[in-house]
Amino acid sequence: MREIKPLSEPRCSTATFFKNPKAIIALALLLFDAVLTAVIITYVPYTKIDWDAYMSQVTGFLEGEKDYSKLEGDTGPLVYPAGFLYVYSAIQYVTGGQVFAAQILFGALYIVNLAIILFIYVKADVLPWWALVLLSLSKRIHSIFVLRLFNDCFAMTLLHAAMALLLYQQWHLGLILFSGAVSVKMNVLLYAPPLLLLMLKSIDFRRVISALAGAAFLQILLGLPFLLSHPAAYMSRAFNLGRVFIHFWFEGGLLRLLRSRVLSFSGTKSSPMKIKEEHIVTTMFVGNFIGIVCARSLHYQFYSWYFFSIPHLLWTTRFPTLVRLVLFIGVELCWNIYPSTVVSSALLLFLHLVILWGLWSAPPEDSIPGTPKTNTLTNFNPPQVSCVACKMKRCKSSADRITNLPADVINRILVFLPIKDAGKTSVLSRKWRRRWRSIPQLVFDKEFANILDEPTSEWKVMNKQVMLNILQCLLLHDGHIAKFEISILGLAPCQESGLIILHLFNKGVQDFTLEFDEPEAAEERYQMHSSLFSALHLKSLQLKSVKFAPPTWFVGFSKLTHLELAEVILPDDFFENFLPKCPMLELLKLAFCKGLAGKLEIVAPFLKSFSYMGFLDIYFKSTPLLSDLSLHYGRIPDMASASSLASLSRLQRFHVNCQSLQKLAGIGTNAPTRFQTPLHQLNFLCIDDVVFDGSKRERAFVCLIMSSPNLRSLTVGVGVRCVSQLDFFDWQSLLGCEPINNKVSSLWRLLEAEDCPGPSDCLQHLREFRIEYVHGTHAELDLMRFVLATAPLLRSVYVRPRCGLRTEKNTKFMKEVLRCKHVSKEAEITYDWDYTMD
Repeated sequence: MREIKPLSEPRCSTATFFKNPKAIIALALLLFDAVLTAVIITYVPYTKIDWDAYMSQVTGFLEGEKDYSKLEGDTGPLVYPAGFLYVYSAIQYVTGGQVFAAQILFGALYIVNLAIILFIYVKADVLPWWALVLLSLSKRIHSIFVLRLFNDCFAMTLLHAAMALLLYQQWHLGLILFSGAVSVKMNVLLYAPPLLLLMLKSIDFRRVISALAGAAFLQILLGLPFLLSHPAAYMSRAFNLGRVFIHFWFEGGLLRLLRSRVLSFSGTKSSPMKIKEEHIVTTMFVGNFIGIVCARSLHYQFYSWYFFSIPHLLWTTRFPTLVRLVLFIGVELCWNIYPSTVVSSALLLFLHLVILWGLWSAPPEDSIPGTPKTNTLTNFNPPQVSCVACKMKRCKSSADRITNLPADVINRILVFLPIKDAGKTSVLSRKWRRRWRSIPQLVFDKEFANILDEPTSEWKVMNKQVMLNILQCLLLHDGHIAKFEISILGLAPCQESGLIILHLFNKGVQDFTLEFDEPEAAEERYQMHSSLFSALHLKSLQLKSVKFAPPTWFVGFSKLTHLELAEVILPDDFFENFLPKCPMLELLKLAFCKGLAGKLEIVAPFLKSFSYMGFLDIYFKSTPLLSDLSLHYGRIPDMASASSLASLSRLQRFHVNCQSLQKLAGIGTNAPTRFQTPLHQLNFLCIDDVVFDGSKRERAFVCLIMSSPNLRSLTVGVGVRCVSQLDFFDWQSLLGCEPINNKVSSLWRLLEAEDCPGPSDCLQHLREFRIEYVHGTHAELDLMRFVLATAPLLRSVYVRPRCGLRTEKNTKFMKEVLRCKHVSKEAEITYDWDYTMD
């Protein structure tokens, strides 16, 4: 008689696999998604995020750089293991760095990954055939693969290939592929705890050690060039385990869910055994999902880490099919909201927790083939104490919402609170206690110091105590500080100022603001501590009423993009020696800074915005990207020259007062009324303190307007000094009710000059015109008449009289304006009567 063997699953082969009806559905789905992916690549624009950074890092590697601390891209330093460099070096070689070719390559990768996933789902046999379609319905996943080209795509494809090998009990080869996935991106380590548990359950301890050794050997082999040259830089950058996860969550209570789920599947045997495919897939997916829930933050590419596991996890729970579909659609919608909101983030967290609860309450599956499914709850008689446990669980679940907020939500709340209020949150609960000590922004303003708009004598006595409080807050802070600001009205420097700055720049601050009250004597100004000039990671710097003298060893702020200095004593070689050491500077503001002498020559290739309040001459030698310029009293003597116009060719916004225009080269009595090279990109122009007295400044004012053919907004502020020369009006007529006669002003003669552009090419694009501090003169009326007659697209006109102008005179001036010819039928004139005097 033949021996009757226990019931077991048949050995899997390619033939039996394709006989499965689900396999036919999977093939059809694969063909459909291939066509869909091709359509997306062809018609949906590519989204530029990390591709240029990847190529920059790969280029540095191919040029022979082995120091990981020097491999950087546009988005920051390289933080991926060596496998990433090899993979993207191959991609650069195949595609030549071209995005479209890379999209085709990633499209093929997406289809390969989907094929592996469908194979795993068919083998696990958990989903119904129609639910396989869910794996192809994610807009975000298609975007991650073929529109953003993230390295997560390669990492997850290798991980899924390793899982497919595990279904055939190929633990050594599967672990080699798993190690390869880790070498591309370390998020794959989320699968390491469940993988280790499965190995200990399926194979003996010696084989576990040999498999782990093979995986470690691959990591050493891939990283060998970097380990031999700069091992510390490679290990600290490529394997920084503290970047992604909250350890006290991941290693705490939630990991018990995975452990209990896996250990509950164990039988009475202690020897290694073959494990069912469904059990392998469920254990791997559940372990990764727990890690996702515990992540400190979720970027959009992280969705690829667990999207392909969501259908399997949902169908592992006891939820009805409708609830499963709602949860799947809800997660997908949350990931497609850009930018994310508090509501979408909270909803996503809620959906994750619902799925976790469903997995926890699901009946245990059969880990050993041939074992019938049983519900352990039917054979379990709970003792009476379980009722008490249930009551305690219900009480715990009904706790207040503030106590149970996730840590990242708490941190975001604290960032928006004043520092005093943030410190007071420690009394809310144990979870909130001392949480404020790790917020990345510390702002000390007048609310912190409890002062009004004007400091009193008592406040000056408390000045030292306020600085001591700031120092105490800084010493208690135990986290990274991205932004630090002291902007308290009336604050004066003291002995603690140096201690604050010395301690601060050990925190990696990137945005630093320090504002002191201007002292009576220059020698009383605070000398900036030398530690400031060693903060090479500084991106934004704002100083007021201090001494700023870089030491001789200062190498520069290579990442500084924002610099604001007000009433600061600077070295006389500031523009010659300091600015060239800030090559990435995009915004520069100087307000009444002392110590500068002679002329200011600006060479800043990336400068986009420049604001200056002072009395020196400014020469723009090389500012090709300058688009926003503001000058008050500072002058541009060579603005009409070809070199200056070339440096100002991209100027879009220009705010200037009339005094700054008085030294324009070539602006004389008989000079032309426009530049040889117009400012074609200038669309916003504001000119303050305009004096209509027939002088060179008036001609400069006309020249600037006529040289800006694409203006959309023009603001003119009439200067006070022109009151004495109001086209020969005396003071009595100015403040009285004398009507405006038909006298022609010098401005009108200048506007109607023979070389002045006509209505066909002047102010053709103007939509908004503002004139402020109107005195009711002929020149002002002539300017209004000219604008209304030459601006066909004008929509808004705003007239603001100077303070104290009588109502009757305002009325007469307004009537004259309304009589002017309007070339635009849609122009609305607003006259601000709030500044008139009855």
